[in-house]
Parts: sequence; C-alpha cells; structure tokens
Amino acid sequence: MGTDWYSGRKAYCGDIHNHCGISYGHGPLAAALSNAALQLDFASITGHAAWPDMDEGDMPPEVASYHNEGFARLRDNADEYTRAIDQANKPGSFVTLAGYELHSFRYGDYTVLQKDSAAPMVLPPDGDAMLRFLRDTDAERDGLILMPHHIGYKTGFRGIDWSSYNPVASPLVEIISMHGLAESENRAFPYLHTMGPLDDANTAQAGMARGYSFGVTGSTDHHSAHPGSYGYGRTVVWAPALDRQSLWQAFLDRRTYAVSGDRIECRFSVNGEAMGGIARELPGGRTIRVGVRGGDALSRVEVIKNGVVWLQKNYTPLSASYQPERLRGKLYVELGWGEKGRVHEWNLRVALDHLSLVSLEPRLRGIDVVDPLDKTGDRFAFTSLEQPATGIVNLRTLTFGNATSVTAQTQGLCLEVEGPADGALEISVEGKIGATRRYTLGELSRSGSVFYLGGFLTPAVKVHRFVPESEYTDEFELTDTAGKPGDWYYLRVMQGNMQGAWTSPVFVR
Repeated sequence: MGTDWYSGRKAYCGDIHNHCGISYGHGPLAAALSNAALQLDFASITGHAAWPDMDEGDMPPEVASYHNEGFARLRDNADEYTRAIDQANKPGSFVTLAGYELHSFRYGDYTVLQKDSAAPMVLPPDGDAMLRFLRDTDAERDGLILMPHHIGYKTGFRGIDWSSYNPVASPLVEIISMHGLAESENRAFPYLHTMGPLDDANTAQAGMARGYSFGVTGSTDHHSAHPGSYGYGRTVVWAPALDRQSLWQAFLDRRTYAVSGDRIECRFSVNGEAMGGIARELPGGRTIRVGVRGGDALSRVEVIKNGVVWLQKNYTPLSASYQPERLRGKLYVELGWGEKGRVHEWNLRVALDHLSLVSLEPRLRGIDVVDPLDKTGDRFAFTSLEQPATGIVNLRTLTFGNATSVTAQTQGLCLEVEGPADGALEISVEGKIGATRRYTLGELSRSGSVFYLGGFLTPAVKVHRFVPESEYTDEFELTDTAGKPGDWYYLRVMQGNMQGAWTSPVFVR
C-alpha cells in the first residue's frame, strides 16, 4: 500500500477481555500474564467487578453467589492486581493494561479499560447509575474506554442496548469471543452459550446501520488464565509503537480490527482514510485499497458496503506441481488429539535444515471453561517456548484430547520459512513414546503428514501442507463510483483453515 496511512505503523495483536481467578474464574493472575506474554503483544486481564441491576433478573441462587463472591475478591485484591499489571508491562515487547467488567441485564455487559492502571474502579450501584455512567463518560477525557461485549444477545438478556450506546464513551465494540461472532446474522462462529442465541437486531452491522462509527475488536473472554487462547478472538491494533500511550491513542482513534485466531494482517482504506476513520468524499468516486497477509491460504476476501457484500474475491490454492527454485511460506505444526480428558505432556523440538525462520507464531490454547462452576484442575501455566539456537524451536505444553468432535484443544506452532525445496523440517517428540520425522518443503508442498505417538487413540502430530506466500497474501485497489453520504465499508477475510478477520468500518461523510 506504499506511502499511505499504514506506513510507519505496525499491527500489534492482543486480548483485552479475559478472566482468571482474580474474581470468578480459574487460575492465578501470574499464570494469565505469563501465558499472554507467550503469544501476544498486549493484554488486559479483566476482573468481574459488579452487576448493578442483578436484582432485575431471575437469578439462580448459586449463580448470584459466585458473582458476588468474585466481585468481593476483586475489590479485596485491587492493589495487588494493579502492582502485578504494572510489573508485567514491558514497553516494546509486551504491554499490559488494567481493566474490569460490569454486567447489566438492561444495557449489556461492558469491559472498562483504564488508561491509568491505578485509577479506582467506577462501580454503579444500580441500573440507573449504570446508564448515567454510559452516557456521561468521555473516553478521551476520563481515560476510560467502555467496551460492550457479547453484544449479540437479546437486549434485556445482557446483549447491547443500541439506544443507550454512546460512541464517545465506547469507541470500541467487541464482536467476537468464546460467545460467538456478532458481525451479522447467519455467520460463522454461532452463539451457543447457555445465555442464548444471537439476536439479529444486536449485531455490529445493526449498529453501523444506525450510523455509529466504532472500532471492532475480538477477545477470548476466556475464564482459565489464558489470554489469547487460540481460535476465540483477538484484537489487532495499528500503532506506531508498542507502549501504553500509543495503543491507547489507537484505541481512541478506532484503528483496530478483530481476528478469530491467526495474526491476519489487514490494511484497508477508503479515499486514503484507514479503518476506523471518517473519509471525505472526493471527485471521481471512492478509492478502496486492500492489503492482506494471512496465516493460512486465503479462501475469500470481501469488501462489505452498507452491510452487503459489494466485492468478493475467491482464491484457489496453487498446483502442487508448481515449485519455484526458492520457496517462502508457512508451515503449521499441530499437536494433540488422543482420548478426551487424558492429559498428555509434550516436549516438542522443531529443527530447520537449510531453511531460514522468517517468523514464528504460537497458536496456543488454555483449558476451555464456559461455566465458572466447572472444574479445571490446578495447572494453568503449562507451556514454555524457547529458541535455543538459530532454526530450532522447543515447545513444552499439555493437551487434553478434544472436548467434542467440533471443539479443538490442540496446540500449535506456525513457522514462516524460506529456502530451497530440499530444505527440511525435522520434528522430534520426546517422552515415554518418542518419535522423529523429517520432511522436505517439496514433500510438504504436495501434502501434509500425520504421525501418531503410539497405536489407536494415542496423541498425534499433524504437519499441515506447506502454504506458499502467494496463497496468503494479496493487495488490490478498486473504485466505487455509486456512493452516497453515510455509506460505510469494511473488510472481511476468511481463510482455508476457517480463521477470519473483520476490520473496523470506514464511513464516508
């Protein structure tokens, strides 16, 4: 995209809404912070803080009890929380932000991000006070971003109430998490939680259609000390530096987008205005620029205009017979499977032979917990990742078997590599049952490979097909000459591995 707005900025990936045992949830805060630093650029560990209108719903006693106990636990340990968040903050490598959560039947749940980690929590005592908090807060003035999340539930059932939404207080809206995707009706990642189905009136598109311009985000809403747990939602923000001030300003400016899991890099602009901005009308129509760099082969890239697919590009993988002299692309090594509930300890070594490691993307999961009353065991920080020498990656972690046939509990590493077709990847698994396998890029270009650590129902390793760079990158420009004031555009990306990205909209005024 050349010298446009994105030049001089970088896409940083994080999770700004997730939970652990600091309120109700599982696992210590220290585990949450160490897990986040393994695979994220920034994180906010969220404490459940209050439910101002809890008495307005029909609450089972045990549910009300664990909420109130969690709220009290967070208040009692507020100073300890602040110290831990500040000590973990390492500008340039891993940035932490403070935050807490407010529930509401009437107005929906909000994550409160704090610019100043030591600022006292604002805890509205009732529903009317909650409404005043939403209406009176100015994110820039007050250093608080009130981010609605799992917006897709029905209003009155902890889904968003668009009539009380205040864009000045809430420049960011979370659209994907463990709860599902609330981009629009009939989309991937359905709402399946006990809280109910997606209400079409409470999608992100419904808010955009009302004229609200907000930045979209993704977060895991994970409850077992594992921010960024792969596949449940993350936020990517375009900022000039990795520090609190730069991220905060980018949040205020809505320079964000949501991804489900992979670090998909998206560049999107209309008339030179980047995602989250307000574009000016120019003579000759709207110039729309798109740049995508995915984590797997692209399946389709769509430009959405006013809630309708205005442009769709579909992609076809290259023929396996096409092998240039030098290859660059992505190798995904995934491990897990085996019997459900049976813990397997992994000591995995990946070594590159005549290949250069361009980048490394961990794709790590925590223990999936939806109900805070579920049991989880006592191991939460169970992963370590090291690069002891050039071209060598060591991963120690746990897998637990997949909870259902459609719920993954695997762990993985995505390596972007470069080298000749006869350059090789060697995988060694240590333990009671060990194995070593060696694959050339040429072999993996034709197909992936699987090996088991033993017999039937034992854990397994899948080395996915090598994806050349040309299959996960694209860049193009187009013009819309049929626009009107108030139009809005955003980008949707879907990959072959079913991971996606959704950018903040650009409105044309």
